[in-house]
Amino acid sequence: MRIILTITLVLLLDSCQAQDYCNAKLCPNKRKHIACKNKGSFASTCPEDAKLLSIDADNQNLLLQLHNNLRHKLAGGYGKVRLTACRMATMQWSPELARLAELNVKQCEMAHDGCRGTARFQYAGQNIYQARYSRGPFPKVDNLLRTGFQNWVSEESKTEKDQLKSYPRYNSGPAIGHFTVIANERNVAVGCALAKYRKGSWTTFLMTCNYAVTNMVDYPVYSDCKKPATKCKTGTNPNYSALCSVREKVDYNFQD
Repeated sequence: MRIILTITLVLLLDSCQAQDYCNAKLCPNKRKHIACKNKGSFASTCPEDAKLLSIDADNQNLLLQLHNNLRHKLAGGYGKVRLTACRMATMQWSPELARLAELNVKQCEMAHDGCRGTARFQYAGQNIYQARYSRGPFPKVDNLLRTGFQNWVSEESKTEKDQLKSYPRYNSGPAIGHFTVIANERNVAVGCALAKYRKGSWTTFLMTCNYAVTNMVDYPVYSDCKKPATKCKTGTNPNYSALCSVREKVDYNFQD
């Protein structure tokens, strides 16, 4: 079991200044931003019992551990596809991405936002998981988070080398996008939210994680070298030797 990364109070990932989420520059696809004129309430179409479940510091650390353990394994060349990563970033928790994920689950629908970009993370990615139960007892929050994460990364078994070397424009095969977002070498941040509500005869748990980057067509999910982390400019993470240190300056807005 690898040492859990400590979450600092500020994390240096989020600006303290308020953003104008209605700024069209955040949404080059011309879709409405999830936070534009959004007061943070549950949607009117949500069941009356809809509520957020707290992802506290322990569960934030759990999610970081799950993500970085997988990334360390992949970067070290021990994934299903044996590619060692030249420069895979370490993920840290982003309160801003988590707040935007909350707005997604407050729609009470398993559907992606039209736009969720931020001033810092222009091409933010998103994974969604839904679990439904006809009766209790229901899983605890940590088990729900583990199950959702495992659901996404199960796509690794269907992912091929050429898809990692260059993310495909069209994919007629099995879904791989949830896994590849998590595996993306530029992904420095994640923030998640979890909601619970009763719909019909089902108790539903909706989990959303937002990421610093999404899948970008024709870009590698991660570039491979003979040895892991050989292109990290600030050294490696002391807890994840195949990942770059948290000081690594990563171009997560694809400007290089």
